[in-house]
Amino acid sequence: MEENNQKKSFSQLLSEAKKRDAYWVARAISTFTEELHQLAEQGNISRAELARRLGTSPAYITKILRGNVNFTVDTMVRLARAVGGQLHLHMTPQEHEVEPLKAKEKKESSIPVTRTPKKKRNSKTSIAM
Repeated sequence: MEENNQKKSFSQLLSEAKKRDAYWVARAISTFTEELHQLAEQGNISRAELARRLGTSPAYITKILRGNVNFTVDTMVRLARAVGGQLHLHMTPQEHEVEPLKAKEKKESSIPVTRTPKKKRNSKTSIAM
């Protein structure tokens, strides 16, 4: 078999990864930790100070900022509040792309933006259970 037939493009690999829950978990953790770091930096909050505010060790804060933790909502709220932020969770249909909005200035925080596909949508919404 030819080598070219065995190679997959980055977009193909990404498309395959997006079919797995692990991709979406890693993406959510990465987004949360990036925003946490950004707010801590903007507030001049060191890892030691963040640890003090949460009653934990600086080593645990380092682990959190590396994304090596599977967060509970309770932990996420406590972390966000400790850096002067607030947690917002939202859900969108799978065909919508959600990307964090990058701050133009260092003092602005990133805000998630939902991008709706350009196809015509039905005005009725239903929830499958």
